[in-house]
Amino acid sequence: MHSKPMARSAPLNCDDYFSSGDYKHHTRKRVELSEMVGGNDVMRGMLKNLRLNRSIRIPLFVLLLGLVGIGSVACSRATLTIEQKTPLTINLSGYETVQFIQVASQDGAIWRISPKEPQSLSDMHRIVYGEVPVSCWQTIPKNEPPPPFREGVTYSATAVIFDSAPVTARFTIRDGKIEPAR
Repeated sequence: MHSKPMARSAPLNCDDYFSSGDYKHHTRKRVELSEMVGGNDVMRGMLKNLRLNRSIRIPLFVLLLGLVGIGSVACSRATLTIEQKTPLTINLSGYETVQFIQVASQDGAIWRISPKEPQSLSDMHRIVYGEVPVSCWQTIPKNEPPPPFREGVTYSATAVIFDSAPVTARFTIRDGKIEPAR
C-alpha cells in the first residue's frame, strides 16, 4: 500500500520523512534502522543529513550498512598461533574454510590432518600435534603417529585454506621446549 507523497518544494531529510504524519507506517522501520546504526555516530550523521528522494533513501542506507558489514567481515584475518608449551598446540581463528593443517620440516610434511566436512579455522579452534580430532582424518603419516620433534630443527605449522593465502607459524625446539623460530 502506497501513500501519497507530501507536497514539498525541497526534498525531505530523514527526520522529516520518518516523523511526518503521512509516513507513520515507516515508524517501525525507523526503529529498526536506528537499532542497526546503534552507536555509530558516523552512520547516524549520514542518515540524518542525507537529503535524497525518499524512494532511494532506505535502499541506499541498507547498502551503506551492508558495505560496513562486509568491511568488518573482510577485515577479520585468518590466524594461526603456536603455544610455547609441549605438546605442540596450534590455535586457529577466522571464518576461512580449512583445506588441511600440517606440520613440516625443511624435508617436507611430517603430519597433516584434513577436515572430513567443511570447517572454519575457528571451528577447529585448537589442534594438538599428534592428536587427530574426530572431525578430521590424518593423511600424513598414514596409520601411525607423527615423528617426535628434533632438537634445533625449524618447523612450520600451516593452515591451508580455500580462496585465501595459507597462514603459517614457524618454531624450533631448544632444550626440549617450543620456541618461535628466528
